[in-house]
Amino acid sequence: MELLPAFESLGIALGLGLLVGLQREQSGPRVAGIRTFPLIALLGASTGLLAEPLGAWIVATGLAAVGAVVVTVLVGVHRDPQRTGTTTALAMLSMYVVGALAALGPWEIAVALGGTVFVLLQEKVRLHALADRFGAGDLRAVAQLALVALVLLPILPDRDLGPYGVWNPRHLGLVATLVCGIGLGAYVVQRLLGARAGVPLTGLLGGLVSSTATTAGIARRAGAAPAATATAIVLASSLVPVRQAIEIAAVAPDRLGVFAPALAVTFFGLWPAIGLGLWRLARHPAPEIPPSDNPAQLGAALVFAAVFAVVLVAVRFAEDRLGSTGVFAVAAVSGLTDVDAITLSSARLCAAGRLSDDVAWRAVLLASLANLAFKGAIAAALGGRRTGRLVALAFAPVPLAGVACWWLP
Repeated sequence: MELLPAFESLGIALGLGLLVGLQREQSGPRVAGIRTFPLIALLGASTGLLAEPLGAWIVATGLAAVGAVVVTVLVGVHRDPQRTGTTTALAMLSMYVVGALAALGPWEIAVALGGTVFVLLQEKVRLHALADRFGAGDLRAVAQLALVALVLLPILPDRDLGPYGVWNPRHLGLVATLVCGIGLGAYVVQRLLGARAGVPLTGLLGGLVSSTATTAGIARRAGAAPAATATAIVLASSLVPVRQAIEIAAVAPDRLGVFAPALAVTFFGLWPAIGLGLWRLARHPAPEIPPSDNPAQLGAALVFAAVFAVVLVAVRFAEDRLGSTGVFAVAAVSGLTDVDAITLSSARLCAAGRLSDDVAWRAVLLASLANLAFKGAIAAALGGRRTGRLVALAFAPVPLAGVACWWLP
């Protein structure tokens, strides 16, 4: 046994144990605190270090011993309900595993697990508040998405099917889950922050959920605050290229640089207007904007998978029969209401060598410009003339920059 790696493992276990133990120490009536948790983590690390010379049974024995202590804790809690029990008991088991992982490696997993345990314990109030804000429909939608990701996806066939061989059922399912998952993450943050999110953060998070839906929802409530409404709409649109970058990195990471010009045009083109809008909000606070609806609906995921499949074939067909002009026509039409499908399809076809780099990033740029035009029309139709005019002025630099970018070599 090498001494330096062994001491490193023990040090990591000790640090993580102290972190979690300190949190438990401050949480109120307790059965384990700042001394017990480091001891449990060190026990896990010690058994992990002994696993190589003695065998894996030593780790299992240590886990059984900690389990016996946990049972004793739970019995004591049953007799004295004022004591903190079930959560602490499970945290004790988790920290034993963290300690063992610190020794058995890789230590990064131990740090990640220990940090997760700490956050779950520390954010008790916020997590309970989040659960209270979730309705039955929200929980059902999350459960459906989890069912698709954990049960349905693994059994979908992983082979190319359909016209031009562009339909891979498992890939279609993964893409639909990815898009809904990004939106769900933003939605959870919205619900967790509640009214504290304010206009800027509501707009930003809404852009990750769905910028088009966010634009429609915010514009309907423009009321007497058109400037704040326009700022929130522009903020939502500014997050679209971030969402696109995540999607491209997921399906074609080596092509992310190819699409950089198209993403940069939208992202940086909107920030002058955003800066002005935030400055005005700081001087004249606006009323709260309700958060978006839950995007993790099973029906929405299935619809997106179907749209994505159609766009894949349409892009490939257009490129085969009409060349780049056909691809751009498909991008402009599909991008009006949603840029995810054309972004993902262009990235996948580009990575597979079925669409040239130059055509792929220009198709995404054109779809983004069409989407901005559509959202500008929504803002004017639902939010009134002044809101529409402010949004149009904020969006104006983007098509100008897009035309200049289009002629890049």
